[in-house]
Amino acid sequence: MGRASVRFFTLFMVALAGAVSAAYAAAPADGCAQLATTVDDNLQGAMRAYRLDGSSLVNQGRAAGIAAGNPVSCGTTAAAASSAFSAVMNRYGLQLSWHNGGLPNPGDFCESHYISQCYPELQQGSYGLTAVDQAFVRDAWLGVRSGLARHMPFGLQSDIAFFQPEQLGTTLQISLDLSLAPSPLPERREIGSRVVGGDR
Repeated sequence: MGRASVRFFTLFMVALAGAVSAAYAAAPADGCAQLATTVDDNLQGAMRAYRLDGSSLVNQGRAAGIAAGNPVSCGTTAAAASSAFSAVMNRYGLQLSWHNGGLPNPGDFCESHYISQCYPELQQGSYGLTAVDQAFVRDAWLGVRSGLARHMPFGLQSDIAFFQPEQLGTTLQISLDLSLAPSPLPERREIGSRVVGGDR
């Protein structure tokens, strides 16, 4: 009985891993380009919504032709997403460095294969940067990373994303809204014995 259970469990796990691998292998190879375009598109929407009066801005990063359909895959998620993120920030004058789990890298993308180790930072010495800019970069990246995590079947340590572009776009939009939208009520802060902001 014990051996049969162990054998059944082993066969089940092998079959499950094979099914996921087969689905990943069957996905078209252009998934990284679609992932980057979807990140670019949604991040520019977030930039207009939360940082700019963007009624006259043209979404330069929008690419036609991303439609619902078969799932696609990307095996270099960290590089594709961080490169698209840098491109959008650069368009609006925000030059980034990337922390890759160690010292900052001044390149245009995160060199780590683990998106959980990728953190953007505004390059020092850039003219006119404010704390608001720093906070926007931080919160926007957290929104992108959180949205992508829902499409990474092996977790943030795998660098593999498997998604339908339309669903990824919806996930990123929601995740960016949650990360960037201001709180509906002022933050409660205690100063001495008084509470400032929020309900008393």
